[in-house]
This record gives sequence, structure tokens and C-alpha cells, in this order.
Amino acid sequence: MNNCAQSFVFPGKSFILWTMYENNQNNQNSSDQYRNNYGMNNSPQPETAPWQSSTSLDTTAMILGFVAIIGSFFMPVILPMIAGSISIILAILSKGGRSEFSPAAKRGFTFSLVAIIGTFVMMIALAFTTIRMMRDPSYRDQFNQVSQQLYGYTMDEMLENSFGYTMEGLLDRFGLTVEGGDRP
Repeated sequence: MNNCAQSFVFPGKSFILWTMYENNQNNQNSSDQYRNNYGMNNSPQPETAPWQSSTSLDTTAMILGFVAIIGSFFMPVILPMIAGSISIILAILSKGGRSEFSPAAKRGFTFSLVAIIGTFVMMIALAFTTIRMMRDPSYRDQFNQVSQQLYGYTMDEMLENSFGYTMEGLLDRFGLTVEGGDRP
């Protein structure tokens, strides 16, 4: 077996062309021997980043995380909670046996956490605003004026038309008192 190595140099790059001349026509495994002789089978593969093998789970986690962020503006409670929770689960599952998350899974996890935490903060602020509106007559009057300007109905009228309760009825039902002791 006669092996020849020829090197060709192009501007900026060097290519090595390995050629092999076989004198023995009876050799059935010549390609395997060629690979073994030049380390093609046993050569170490270049090390890749642990997250480089992207899966559909991490991409789906990122998309659902983005949907949760956008959904927190349009459907503030339902969409961020559902899409965000699924996104977090998919991001964790996409990690598999690797030591770190892929960039897409990190983005999905982060988007989902921001959407879920933002939704909780918004719900807490809404609860405090509602309690303040029910207890403070001046705040409630302000709220009614803004509601009248925007929608043509006061908040008290909308509450009564939608749920059949007056504000005084709700205060009695939940055992809340108006600040200052007097009811409007």
C-alpha cells in the first residue's frame, strides 16, 4: 500500500488532500483501514456547548414565555398563568441531563417568571385598590367620576347592573366599614 499526501495552499486557507493508491486488489476493507490509519474513526470530536443540541421543548418554552408576557397586557390573569406555567415546565424538561439550560429555555423561563410575577403584583394592586375604593368615599367618588367620563356609567351603576349589588350592600356583605364611620 503506497500512501501519498499532497498539500494545496489557497489564499488564506490550506487544504490537505490525502490520496491512497492500492496495490492490493483483494483487500476488502481498504476504506476502513484508510479511516483507521488516519484516525478518522477514533479521532476525538470537537467539544460542543452543552446547550447546542436544541430541542423543540426549549423553543416551545421560549414561545410560550413570550405569549405569557404579551398575554399579561391583554388577558392579565388567565393567559400568563397558563402559558407561563407550561413554559416553565417545558424549560425544565428541555434541560434533560445537561448541566445548564439552553439560551432559548433560559429566555422562556425568564419571560414566564416575569409574566407570572407581574400578574401577581397586578392582582395584589387591584385588590388594594378595590378595598380602598370600598372604604374611602372620596376615592370612590373620584373613581366614579373617571368611570362616568370614560364609559358613561359610574362604577356604582355598573356594579349594580352587572351583579345586582350596591356598594353599600357589598360593604355589609363583607363586613367592611367606611373610613370615618359614615357611609355615603
